Amino acid sequence: FVSGFCAKAIDPPDVKAVANAIALLVAIGAVTEHDESLTELGKHLAKLPVSPRLGKMLVVACVFGCVDPALTVAAAQATRNPFVLPLDKKSAADSSRREFAKGTCSDHVAIANAFGEWQATRQNNGYGATR
Repeated sequence: FVSGFCAKAIDPPDVKAVANAIALLVAIGAVTEHDESLTELGKHLAKLPVSPRLGKMLVVACVFGCVDPALTVAAAQATRNPFVLPLDKKSAADSSRREFAKGTCSDHVAIANAFGEWQATRQNNGYGATR
């Protein structure tokens, strides 16, 4: 269905790229496997100006009432990883990331916790304290 439509384009995308995109959309539940039609989730994702994976994370976060950390993680995907520093400071960055991850080994948890700490420091000590 979708691959046939894309093949008619003036400059069609690579067949493998289309197949991978459809497989991702099926895997996350955005389209049905049998006819590639949008699911209810897919209709919501189609309205969001983010990648399907980030969109699903945000929709699920709304369902579970944890939108703030999900938005922080989504926003962090558009920027440089805050735990990547010059090689001479790599061990300090790794230590900081592990501390913020609080035993989860999750970069997403680390980023959400680091942002939360930054917000708390700014609120308690003023904006200058967070520089």
